[in-house]
Amino acid sequence: MLGRRGIENALYCSDTQSGFLGNLAGGLLLMLWACPTAVFETGTTLCRSSLPRFNQFRVPPDMRVALVLGQFDTLQYIRLVGTGPGIGSGQLNWHEVYVTEGRDMQRPYTLYMDETGNRHPDKKSDASRKGRDWFGFGGILVRGEDNNAVRELVSAFSQKWKLRKPAHITDMLSENKGFSWLGRKSQHVRDEFWDDWRGVLCTSPVIGIGCVIDRPGYVARGYLEEYNDKWLLCRSAFDITVERAAKIARLEQRKLHVVFEQDPAVNEIVTNYFRNLKSNGMGFSAKSSEKYNPLGVSDFQETLGRIQHKPKNHPLLQVADSYIYSISRWRYDKKFWLYRSLRDSRRIADFALSREHLPHLGIKYYCFDPKTKKPG
Repeated sequence: MLGRRGIENALYCSDTQSGFLGNLAGGLLLMLWACPTAVFETGTTLCRSSLPRFNQFRVPPDMRVALVLGQFDTLQYIRLVGTGPGIGSGQLNWHEVYVTEGRDMQRPYTLYMDETGNRHPDKKSDASRKGRDWFGFGGILVRGEDNNAVRELVSAFSQKWKLRKPAHITDMLSENKGFSWLGRKSQHVRDEFWDDWRGVLCTSPVIGIGCVIDRPGYVARGYLEEYNDKWLLCRSAFDITVERAAKIARLEQRKLHVVFEQDPAVNEIVTNYFRNLKSNGMGFSAKSSEKYNPLGVSDFQETLGRIQHKPKNHPLLQVADSYIYSISRWRYDKKFWLYRSLRDSRRIADFALSREHLPHLGIKYYCFDPKTKKPG
């Protein structure tokens, strides 16, 4: 039986490391009792009472294992769950063992959300945004066990460059406000700065997700006149993004929390979007949305956890800001280098998820020409 030290040593082992579970995915046997071997499928829950004759089980390569213990030396039950969508072919396939005392085995996903562009369709477009007048709502989806890794990457970047302001992508690109100093540096230093930030974004264990709406296309389709609600564009982008994130969380039998960048003018409005999803589900026409296989009210209630707003200097919101901007800009600028880097690192949902899931879980571009995929 596993002792305290054995469990602590087994907490995180990859399939390239030695250790108690180091080669679990390769088919090694985990010893429980001195009895015959059994093979179990994804989703199986093994209770103590169901294991009187087995002391070993073999885990297929695509499995993740969770051990739940009442005490360190008393096994209560084991559950095998699928690893879910991968987030990069070059990343190690980790096998986590969660030691808890009756708490949830799977830590939740958190969707960190930010906005880019103008949320109101009735507001005149800024002349500087001619030809790329979007509104995007989204960011990054992060497993609970990966939060600290992202925080550490952002912290190391901020410390190296002695940043006094959050890493806000539009200020960084324009070398404005808190990043005006960057414009006074040599090209070599500027290249190093961007290589470092690209490294943060492309190595963070996250999935980029969001909904991008072409504002002129939204108005041209008559949605503003039909619904007479200037907030509907914002709510639509929020609902679509959260629903797709919830579907990803459900693939791994996890809950979903939401964190968005705070703004006193909209905090309560966005929070109510979330509450409405939990209470009423999606507000789109059942007929037009049927092809997307939308979640029902019971699905949202089962999956959605809590929503919070945090300041823009929150480390994961800084990453979310760069992601949703890149996802939005790409539809208007196919050569945008930062999006290409995220794409090549398989950090965007459209490239991180299995192809079978993309129609329902990938990035949603809304009110673009259905044939040309261009704005309008």
